Formats: sequence, structure tokens, C-alpha cells
Amino acid sequence: MRKPASILVIIKGLVAAALLLLLAALAAMAADAGQARLGGDYAQFHIGGDDWRPCEQECKADASCKSWTYITAMGQCRLKNMVPPAVANACCVSGVKEEKAAVNNEESECARFATEAVDAANDNLRLRCGLTGPQWSTAYDETYARCLDSSPRRRARETEERHQAMQACRQTADQSGRLVCDHYARMAVAENVTNTQNNCGFSGPAWSADLDQHRHYCRDAPRASVSDQIAAREHQLLECLGRGGNTAVADPDCDAYSSRSVSQFGEASRRRCGDGFSGPGWSADAGEHYRWCKAHGQPERDAMLRQRQDALDGCGQIRIDLNKIFKF
Repeated sequence: MRKPASILVIIKGLVAAALLLLLAALAAMAADAGQARLGGDYAQFHIGGDDWRPCEQECKADASCKSWTYITAMGQCRLKNMVPPAVANACCVSGVKEEKAAVNNEESECARFATEAVDAANDNLRLRCGLTGPQWSTAYDETYARCLDSSPRRRARETEERHQAMQACRQTADQSGRLVCDHYARMAVAENVTNTQNNCGFSGPAWSADLDQHRHYCRDAPRASVSDQIAAREHQLLECLGRGGNTAVADPDCDAYSSRSVSQFGEASRRRCGDGFSGPGWSADAGEHYRWCKAHGQPERDAMLRQRQDALDGCGQIRIDLNKIFKF
């Protein structure tokens, strides 16, 4: 028994619809939903909506594009000149461009050329090589376009020149780094000698007597951290030496005494009390007062502070009396 033609038409329609859904599903599988690819961005722009396929089409149409990420919540498309690792993130849909068999060899060559040139330009900035000119641009699109306008021989020559320049810069940077780190290590060991000789008691990796340990630290640390480490040790040593050494821990009583003593000296200077307010007891050197304090007991300290205060009060009284005598 033959089925009516209308039923056959319906069945064919359902099969076609199923095929279309299957193709759509396969296309969706080519994109990674819930995946983001971080890095390598050379272009980003707004598309809007939840549909990531226009972003994919933009990547396919651009010879520089190797992969893409569409940020659904922002409707933003990001094209990449490399294929970064995918990381799980519900924000995004990502994909890798399928290279066609008949890719233009020149475009492929210039994509590689531009990537290598931009990487070298970034190293030039990082190492402070000081190399300038169009061939040291960090703009991928600009470098890619310049490559397309150049002959293969010129590209090869520029690549070789860039390689030689960066090799020379890296050698100079390595030599400079070795000199800097050798100086740092010697400074660190010398500071530790001062620490030991004065019984300051500082310890830890920063106060090691091992030259190689300090060299290794310097090679791995940012230059700013190396300078900060030297300054920190110098500051600690100055505090220790200002207290006369022998301890890395401050005596709070002598800290208070030295602070009060310096304040009394400042007050004498402000009042212009004269030459009688000079000598060992009258000084702006907190370390000198601290060392004197450590060598004397509390009664002597109190007596010295009272003596200076009485002198200050006398200086003020003399000025008051003179004002009373010389009235106009």
C-alpha cells in the first residue's frame, strides 16, 4: 500500500530540519562555549547580542586572526593573532580558526613575521635596548601591513638585522646584570660585616655572608627590589649604630630620652639662648644622646633633662626681665 504523497513530503521536511539542526549543532561544537582564550588580542570591537557567529566570521575574514573570543555579556568580539590556551569561563564563547588548504603563503608568512617582530620589539622595551625605527614597532597591524608591502628579500634582511641587534642587546644586558649583581652581593656582605662587628643582631637571608646567595637573589629579583634591599639594610644599620650598636632592639627609655634631648636643643636654638647652650649636652644628634643614655642610669638621665630644662627656663626668664626693663 502506497503512502499518500503529503505524508512523504512531511517526512522529507522533518529529515531536512533534522539535518539542519545537526549541522548547527556541529557548528556550535566547533566553538567552545564556556571557554575564554586570554592573550594575543590585536583587535576588539562591539557586536552585541548573544550570537557569537559574527565574531567567528570576522576572524575567518581576517588573515591575521588565529583565534577569537566573544564575551557574551558585553557583546564584545576579540580577535587574536595567536592561539592562547582555553580556560573555563561562563562569560565567553571561543574558537580557533580553521586554516584552509589554500591559504595565501604571503599572508601566512607576514603573520609569522609580524608576530616575531612584535615579540622582539617588546623585548627591546623590556631590556631598555634603545632600538628605534619602524622595525621596532609594537603594533601588530602596522608591522603586518609593512610586511605585505616588502619583498621577501627585504623581510629576510630585516629579520636577520633584528636578530643580531637583539642578540647584542641581550649580551650587554647580561653583562650589565652580572656587574650590578656582583656589586649588590659585595655591598650585602660588607653590610653584614658591619652588622656582626657592632653586634647589631640582624639575621635572615638579607644578612647572609654568602656572596653567591646574594648574587642569586639579585639575578631573580626586580631591579627596584634590589635597590630597596640595600636601602633597608643601611637604614637598619644606621639605627643600630646610632644606639651605639650591641643590640638590634631599641631601648624605649633611651629612645624617649634622646627625643626629649633633641627637642630641648631645638627649643634653645629657637629662643636664641646663646653660646652657653652648646657642648655635648646640647646637640641635635639623637644617636649621641642615645649612647649617653645607655651609659648612664635613670637618676643621671633625669638630672640631665632637668638641668637642661632649668637652663631653658632661665633663658626665657632673662628675655622676660629684659622686656620689662627696656620699655618704650
